Amino acid sequence: MVYNAYEKRYIIGERIRQQRIEAGYKTQIDFAEALGLGYESRQSVGAWEQGKRLPSLNILLKMCELFDCEIGYLLHEYDCKTREETDISAATGLSEKSIRRLFVFRSRKRDRRNKQYEFNSPINAIIEHESFVELIEAIKKHIWSFNHNHYGIDDTNEDVQEALSNTFNCEPEELRGYIEMSSQSLIEHILMKIVRDIKDEDYMIKKKDE
Repeated sequence: MVYNAYEKRYIIGERIRQQRIEAGYKTQIDFAEALGLGYESRQSVGAWEQGKRLPSLNILLKMCELFDCEIGYLLHEYDCKTREETDISAATGLSEKSIRRLFVFRSRKRDRRNKQYEFNSPINAIIEHESFVELIEAIKKHIWSFNHNHYGIDDTNEDVQEALSNTFNCEPEELRGYIEMSSQSLIEHILMKIVRDIKDEDYMIKKKDE
């Protein structure tokens, strides 16, 4: 199927408009100047954003520099700013912002082998750890309960609530706070288990290299 940019000119125009605003160019005049165009070209920017016309290839390439994206993103061929990020997002379900945050580790300069390991290993080790899914599920459950101000207490009868109060050694009205702390402690426990395992693995690798 042949890609027809003209048929997508309206959604392309909307993407240009959104990216202009996101990049900090509040007016079309500011944007035209950033593209190296004159004041009279403000009308051209308006025509692009309204989908009346498409920018030339040279202008699109300048936009890519200003927006830090690939031309395929501006032409609405994919949803993330690069093809690579789009493919990763489709495969993992991660957002574009999450992917770019992870790319920070890859883009940092590494002069020494140990420094490279220092940047790479925590991310890989955390995701690869057998408790990683358990950690994510515990965090998800905690966030849901926190946002709904609900920790399963309202679904239980008075006898169960009294038993829980005795378990936590607290008054029934204090039960919600104690269960919240218990949920938080579970997350910390799983996280520290992963950290300890990473530390042990790091120690073993360094010993092997010596």
